[in-house]
Amino acid sequence: MLFGNHLGEFDKLKYICRVLTILLIVSFLGNLTTGFLTYSLARSKRTIIVPSTISASLEVSDVEGDADYIRQMSIYAVGLLYQYTPFNAAARFQEFLFNFIPSQHVNYLRAQLQKQLKEIQRTKIAETIHIDNVFFEKKNTVLLTGVLTRYSIGEQIGNEKIYIDLEYRFINGGFKIEVIRNITAQEYNLRARNYTDQQRKRTKRADERNDRVIEQHEKENPKPLDVGPDAQNASELFRSAPEFSGSNSSSPGDPDDSSEEFDRVRGTELFGEILDESEEQQ
Repeated sequence: MLFGNHLGEFDKLKYICRVLTILLIVSFLGNLTTGFLTYSLARSKRTIIVPSTISASLEVSDVEGDADYIRQMSIYAVGLLYQYTPFNAAARFQEFLFNFIPSQHVNYLRAQLQKQLKEIQRTKIAETIHIDNVFFEKKNTVLLTGVLTRYSIGEQIGNEKIYIDLEYRFINGGFKIEVIRNITAQEYNLRARNYTDQQRKRTKRADERNDRVIEQHEKENPKPLDVGPDAQNASELFRSAPEFSGSNSSSPGDPDDSSEEFDRVRGTELFGEILDESEEQQ
């Protein structure tokens, strides 16, 4: 009896250990799943920056954006660098670094902007820029033109036409700038001319390809003869003509042998001649 009691307690302990083991495994799997999801979310985290003033509908994904998004983001980024006063230049430069520059380039560009910031504080120069054209030269490259105006202590001291080369890419949905630099008017015009020539050649090749496709389609699927209303009327007139209908025609100098009376009399005469010949033979 005592042995039986010990055996029952052993079975209970064995059952409890089994339950605890199952709970431990479930807890481990839950922690593992939570850790994996947390890691995935951390890896896929993205920040999509939009301009403070939006004038068009925008579409953007992890790897690309539409033309309106790229245009407005380019203008927004250029404005942070080229439009400032001695009082807000530091904040605008910091916003440019934080929002638009990949992490591997931040330290180098921060040092460059610090030098520019010291010069701004020393000279009390303010700048504004008006972008008048955004030109998509090729994938991930935008050329911008605008008018840069400088002020000193509230007075305009000059303006100039400015040409900017901007290269970008998307990183986890973020619009990041790889290159931004001023270029000359000659370089801008040359690149714009080359792009226009390439576009003209692409358009010509596309038109030629479309013409070949249409020509091949017409050969494989010939169209039936298109009979217009004039041709149909002419055909009806032709079918109603006397020659086509089988009736005899008459000329102005001939007797009216097309009349039914003439045909009847002529037939009677011919029939009488045949009867006379048959009686003579008899």
